[in-house]
Amino acid sequence: MKRRLLVVLGVAVALGACGEATERDRDDGNDGALVVDGAVADGDASAGADTADVADTAPVADTADAAVADTAPVVDAVDGAVADTEPVADTAPVADTADAADTAPVADTADAAVADTEPVADTEPAADTATPAGEDPLVAYTLGGSRALFFVNNPEQLRVGDLGDAALGDATLLRVTASGPCRSFFEHLNRAGRALGYGVQLYNPGPGTATVTVDGVGFVTGLDGGVPFALAEGGAGATAFSLAPGASRWILRRDDAVPDGAFFSGVVDFTVAGAAVVVNHVAFDAFSGLDGSTTELDYLQRVEPDGTHEARLYKGTATASEATLRLALALDDATPAGPLPLRRARWDLAAGAPLPAEPVTAWVSHIGPGQNAAATTSDMVAFAFRGWTFDPLALSDGEGRYPNLGNWGVVTRHVVTVTNDGARARHVTWRLTASPGAGAALAARPAVGAAWSAHRLAAGAALDVATVTVPAHGEATLDAAVVLGGPSGGALTHALVAD
Repeated sequence: MKRRLLVVLGVAVALGACGEATERDRDDGNDGALVVDGAVADGDASAGADTADVADTAPVADTADAAVADTAPVVDAVDGAVADTEPVADTAPVADTADAADTAPVADTADAAVADTEPVADTEPAADTATPAGEDPLVAYTLGGSRALFFVNNPEQLRVGDLGDAALGDATLLRVTASGPCRSFFEHLNRAGRALGYGVQLYNPGPGTATVTVDGVGFVTGLDGGVPFALAEGGAGATAFSLAPGASRWILRRDDAVPDGAFFSGVVDFTVAGAAVVVNHVAFDAFSGLDGSTTELDYLQRVEPDGTHEARLYKGTATASEATLRLALALDDATPAGPLPLRRARWDLAAGAPLPAEPVTAWVSHIGPGQNAAATTSDMVAFAFRGWTFDPLALSDGEGRYPNLGNWGVVTRHVVTVTNDGARARHVTWRLTASPGAGAALAARPAVGAAWSAHRLAAGAALDVATVTVPAHGEATLDAAVVLGGPSGGALTHALVAD
């Protein structure tokens, strides 16, 4: 059934290409992962499927995280770009400015998918209260978050029939009904044979007025998928407005922003009070080609010419938007330098329960146990779209497989309280390492209140997300966060390293 998509003919803020992605047409067997000169660069917001077991030892590489000013996010060149891809152009991402409100009526949107956008209850326990005496702390994440998370990555490869132009596809990629705090995250590859535009539109079907606060907007063309999150978290493009019944407004719009053959991704953080609104995600050839009505695309399962299976790429509303790990650690002068000992319980898919905890010095997140037996698993969220629930613990996608999910768009927060019983100060660092089979594009926040920065890690490269100084006979808490963008591989390895 067609739905109305209101076209705003006002001025659009266009973002020039920030670097084209190198063509990736070779199937590497990573559930749609595409290869850039030998390095896998996520076919799912992309290649989350790193099937190799990751050793339970801490990574050695150490790339220091430079201090970030409270201005635009910085892409950390130290972290290493994906091997041999084209360089990113020197044009910085442009913050989105909202178009003027459009009050023309929109036809029936009552059948739009309704997302449960109430804040997810966060039942985080006190720091590792369940740790038995004499045992190392257990790595166990708690899911929650105040924002509803909408994820749009199906189809990843956009073709002419997927566009919103009336004469082409007449399509909306994802349509949900939203209220409260929300985050929309999208990642695609332009295979339409022409430059594309993209937009996120809000429509108020009434009867009441909606008050919308756009908290932050980010968009990038190319492989630096951490940039949109750093921009959005930094408040770029923030604005507020009222949306009367029957009115609509584009909260992100980029005309002709994406060259053919390029990846692109974006994030919009917004909060809706009063009446709920309908959220449309639309790709288009020409904005003038949108005639005011579109039909939402189903979960597409086509096989692309390059061998990518769109059934292994997903969209929908997440069951949570944050994964939080709380740990309490103790050290003293006798504690050796290096990764600190912990415990990790892997997941037994056959039994549907965790295996007995085992000692580790590193753990793997952002991937399910169906693709990596070393997965921590407790951090993973599922996504729902229409009658589908893409659950990392169940054979639940269109191919009857464990979904190829990598927690893209989910904020991963580590709160680590360290007690130092020694006579000298110590330092503890959260070290994150990209999968050895794929790079990672992410944004990081080293401390509460600090600016977010964007990073692109080559396959197997490491990033020191945050370091805390623990005074002698004292205590300190590391409270840092990352969010994985796209295109990126999943299977991130973490360690807490003492000096």
